[in-house]
Order: sequence, then structure tokens, then C-alpha cells
Amino acid sequence: MVPQTSLSHAQWRRILRYLSPYKLPVILAVLTKMVASAMFLALPAGVQHIVDTALGSHDLTRLNQMTALLLGAFAVLTLASIAGNYYTNMTGERVVRDLRVQLYAHLQTLSLRFFNERRVGELISVHVIPRPHIEVERILPHRGEVIEGEAREVAALQGGDDRALTGGSRALEAESKSEKQLKK
Repeated sequence: MVPQTSLSHAQWRRILRYLSPYKLPVILAVLTKMVASAMFLALPAGVQHIVDTALGSHDLTRLNQMTALLLGAFAVLTLASIAGNYYTNMTGERVVRDLRVQLYAHLQTLSLRFFNERRVGELISVHVIPRPHIEVERILPHRGEVIEGEAREVAALQGGDDRALTGGSRALEAESKSEKQLKK
């Protein structure tokens, strides 16, 4: 479990300083997440409205219109979720890149004495080379899960079967193996 700590004002300013070059993606991420949340909250009200008005009056034209609006709401929800996740991930990756570049530039300015007392490869491998951090992986979902979740939303929107999405990579592996065997 990750310990909960409160950040001081100075720490918040430092974090926001790293986000400042990416104001537009951060604003877009917040807006698209808000749109997705609003659509997610509006869907039950839409279904209730369909049940109350269109089904109660047996009006098929009204039912078709309401169903089209509901499908549009699903489309907006899906697109807003995808865009929000894209902008959030893009901004996070760029901030991490900036931190690594800054750290590497700082390591380049250190004296020779510093490097004589420490192993250079260990410093670089621990602080500069990208590698998964165990606490970050506990907090954030894996990229494959995020992509698979978004693909499921798209499949649900199109009325497809999302089971085909989960086995897609196995099918590609089997197909590439059979192609290799044919070439031999």
C-alpha cells in the first residue's frame, strides 16, 4: 500500500512547473474527462427517459429517435474517454521525459570526484534509463489493460463481440507461426 502524504505548497508549485509547458494537453485532458464523466452520468437518465416516454406511448418513431440519441451519447462517451486517456498519458510521458533529461543534464555537470566515488552505470541505470517502478505499476493500470478497455468500448459501441479483442494477439501469433512454416 502506498503511504498517503500531503504535499506542501512548494511541492505543488514544483509539480505544476513541470506541467506548465503542457498547458493545452492538460486542459484538453481535463475537459475530455469531464465530458466523459458527464455522459456516463447522463446515460441512465437517457434510458429512463426512453422507458418513460417512448415505450409507454408505444411510439416507434420516438423510440428510434431516443435510441439514436442514446447511441450518440455512447459514441461521445467513448471518444471523450479515449481522448482523455490519450492526453493524460501523453502529458505524463512528456513530463517524465523532461525529468529524465533534466537529471541526465545534471549528472553531466557533476565533478569527477563524484563519479570516482560512485558507479556511473549504477547512477544512469537507476535514475535515467526508463524502467518500470514498482509503486507506479501498483497505482496505474498497465497499458495493455487501458488499450484493451478502450477497444472493448469501441466494440460495444459498434455492437461487436469483445471476446474477439482479447484473443486477437493469440490469433496473430498463430498466424505468424503458420506463415513461417509455409516459408520453410
